[in-house]
Amino acid sequence: MEGPAFPRLTLQSARSEEMLARLRNLLKDREYVERIKRHYAMFRADIDSGAPEADEVGNREQRRAAKRRRK
Repeated sequence: MEGPAFPRLTLQSARSEEMLARLRNLLKDREYVERIKRHYAMFRADIDSGAPEADEVGNREQRRAAKRRRK
């Protein structure tokens, strides 16, 4: 795996190179990468199991966002 990169034919923001460099630097931290992998695995397990908690959190956030839009 090569790591993060930009799609070749898409426009990028003025700070995109800086953000990419920061991301690459962050991904050099093995502990951080392993933590992200663990969190993703927990998230995926909840989604795949159909855990009601996962749906409740998503639904609650959707309701909050809808309320904010109505104000």
